[in-house]
Amino acid sequence: STQSTWEKLRSCPGPMSSAPPASAPPSSAADAERLAKRAEIEARVKAAREAQAKQALDGTTAPFRPVLTPPDINHFGTHPGITCDGCQTVPIVGYRWRCKNCNNHDLCDACYERFKEGELRHTNRRNHVSLRAQDHEFITKAEVGSFEAMRTTSGARRVIAKKPKTKRQLLLR
Repeated sequence: STQSTWEKLRSCPGPMSSAPPASAPPSSAADAERLAKRAEIEARVKAAREAQAKQALDGTTAPFRPVLTPPDINHFGTHPGITCDGCQTVPIVGYRWRCKNCNNHDLCDACYERFKEGELRHTNRRNHVSLRAQDHEFITKAEVGSFEAMRTTSGARRVIAKKPKTKRQLLLR
């Protein structure tokens, strides 16, 4: 048959079937441009991988520095029904640290202190979150209706109560 080598490779299943090999001569200017762009991208990827390998060997990667938000004293108290995803403590007593980037990720004070040092403990198998500390930013949180404050800025104890439902909300039930 008069099939070229490239046509034979194209008809075979596998990674070679989707794109011409780098050594194949370009058949048009568009192919030549595409091959040049591909070679440029491969060179960039190779350089980036070499730089990462060098940093790993040298230990020159930047240390983890979490974004630290000062806690709100009004959020210090007992958080019934809230489980720490780091150590499984229920209820969380003290500050409840809630991740701003995750759907449902809470830590107690002890686990938050470990997070500040770059270690993220996570033992809750039902709640899947990233184990990379860089992916998280925590703030204090108090749940409306179930939080009982130990102290406020005035020094008195208080409970954050749920807002009373309106007639419309009661009818929509």
